[in-house]
Amino acid sequence: RSIKDAFDFILLWQESRVGSRSVFDAALKKLSPSGRLWVVTALRKVSGPRTPAIHRIELADLKKAFEKEGLVNDREARLSAWHVAYRFGKPAHSA
Repeated sequence: RSIKDAFDFILLWQESRVGSRSVFDAALKKLSPSGRLWVVTALRKVSGPRTPAIHRIELADLKKAFEKEGLVNDREARLSAWHVAYRFGKPAHSA
């Protein structure tokens, strides 16, 4: 059964670049227009995560993936010694 609702908040845990485009596209379809998307990735210069450093997603990759949708990075949070989360959303319009 598929989910047809749009969500204000989506959290993705994606360490590898492999298959990430389709995961991002699916999440963006479910994100409400004013919603926020958090993406957790493995840090590039640490040992521990299963994904080799060369295949890890970095902030620059995420910015490029979401710029077409008008989403910008506005927050960052360190979750562990190996993982960081980045928040993306549409910029707030000033009156």
